[in-house]
Amino acid sequence: MTHNLQPSQETVAGLDPHTIDSYRQLVSNLTSLGSAAVQGNETLQQELAHYAQLLTDALRWEGQHAEAIQLQEQLIPYFPEDAAQLSVMAATLKIEAGRAQEGFATLRAIAEQDPENVWGWITLGSNQLWIGAFVEAEATLLRAAQLESADARDRAVARQYLFKLYGLQRRVDEAVASWDQACRLDPSLAATLPDLLRMLIYWYHY
Repeated sequence: MTHNLQPSQETVAGLDPHTIDSYRQLVSNLTSLGSAAVQGNETLQQELAHYAQLLTDALRWEGQHAEAIQLQEQLIPYFPEDAAQLSVMAATLKIEAGRAQEGFATLRAIAEQDPENVWGWITLGSNQLWIGAFVEAEATLLRAAQLESADARDRAVARQYLFKLYGLQRRVDEAVASWDQACRLDPSLAATLPDLLRMLIYWYHY
């Protein structure tokens, strides 16, 4: 069973340090049982995934990336089926912490290890976009968008990121084309029309 081990983006502003300590203690108590015991008990797995997620969110908010990275790596023996997901999260945290070269090396290795997995390329490309590496991000996201073996809705996500990238670069025609392609791949994305209109208004106004 795959567990939700990604940051929930819950509101953690002003989180009491004692609450963070509580999360630490809960995670410590659960991991102290050993990986075999946790893997053999679905309730324990769910509890560990839940509190590890809360602790990751809190540490990330507080800028304690080193501990958050260590936590992801510590969890791998407890959730071996989620090892790739945890490695991706650790790499993303390294990028946020300024360890970009190390983080990107991991993300690229994961993508190249399974080149038909579109999410490896989307994750790499979205992080490249996040740090402003636009040339690299465009190449990576185009690879994801053009991956014929991938589900249409997943390729639509890559097109959405390309829409954002082109919008940031004032490549308006390409941004519009990417938005249109995303909607063709996933018609539900027509609901993002306001994003397109805001981009057009911004660039044509300024």
